Amino acid sequence: MSTKRFFPVKNLRCFSFFFLSAALVASSAFAVDEYPSVVVEPSSEIASPSEPTFSEPTFEPAPIYAVDDPSERSFDSGLSADATPQPGFAANISSATANLGRVYRGANVDFDLVSGDFGFVGLGANATFGLPSPKAGHFILATPSIRWRQYDPPGWALGGESLGIISSGATFHYVIPKSERWTFDVALGLNWNSDGKSTNSEGLNVFGSGVGLWTYSERLKWAFGLAYTNSGDYDVVPIIGATWKPNDLWIVDVMFPAPKVSRKIESWGAGTDATYWGYLGFSFDANDAVFETDWGTDARLERSDVRLALGVEKKAETGLRWAAELGTTFSRDFDVESLEGRYWRADYNPDAALYFKTKFAF
Repeated sequence: MSTKRFFPVKNLRCFSFFFLSAALVASSAFAVDEYPSVVVEPSSEIASPSEPTFSEPTFEPAPIYAVDDPSERSFDSGLSADATPQPGFAANISSATANLGRVYRGANVDFDLVSGDFGFVGLGANATFGLPSPKAGHFILATPSIRWRQYDPPGWALGGESLGIISSGATFHYVIPKSERWTFDVALGLNWNSDGKSTNSEGLNVFGSGVGLWTYSERLKWAFGLAYTNSGDYDVVPIIGATWKPNDLWIVDVMFPAPKVSRKIESWGAGTDATYWGYLGFSFDANDAVFETDWGTDARLERSDVRLALGVEKKAETGLRWAAELGTTFSRDFDVESLEGRYWRADYNPDAALYFKTKFAF
């Protein structure tokens, strides 16, 4: 196995497959008709100069631009900087395009904790900024982020009693609202994952996604796409499903790989512009990192797990938003392999563990 790679991609076929899919999404986006314009039609009647006559637009304002409840803005959009697909991305594509001409921006801070063998504690932060777009009505979003995690592994697994990993990088989204039905989101990102000692090129991760969002109605949106995470055991992840709001009390986000069912807590937030929701969520988390072992050689950690949690979330158009969830993480997988010197590999599958996470958005 090569210890240095000019372009750190573990699976070139998957990488090529992703970019081909993203290209198809982008080309489909540009193939869709643009917004119909308001056309001035000649009139057979003599109109007053102060009262010009215009024809009506050929369609009503698109449902995707009509925000049912501005207080329902959620947290995450697209891929996080460690290449993990985030729940709520479809709703936030709608939020980003809800007000044309308004710069979408925000910041998130989160804390997570996993107990048991190979447990960890983590803290992350990111911010989203709107950038100038080459075409009116399109959006470019930049999300720089940083995350720290301190692992507590068995001594034999990593050659040490603890391991601190810092992940820093950025994700860029190009959001293309093409018509009253279709919105496209193409994302590309990179990050650096290391213990601060290792500089092996394996610590650089390039990832991306391509998603088409189809608005059937104000209460039902479909998404189709693909994410290339280049991380852990989940290099290529399909993004498919629907966000359905059957009434004002329920939101069913049947979106693989992060489905979520939410129920509004009516007794909370009365008299305010905020709403509170209880939810059951399912997701996965994965990332790679390089580190220096106690004996001075570089190695790579590949980590992944699946999570099931109950949570409470406060949503609001402006101001502080927060969420807290408690659950279990299972199908945990930690693979460690050397990157230089004598080759070795260790696979570790710890038992299920308790999982807690809280996050705040501004």
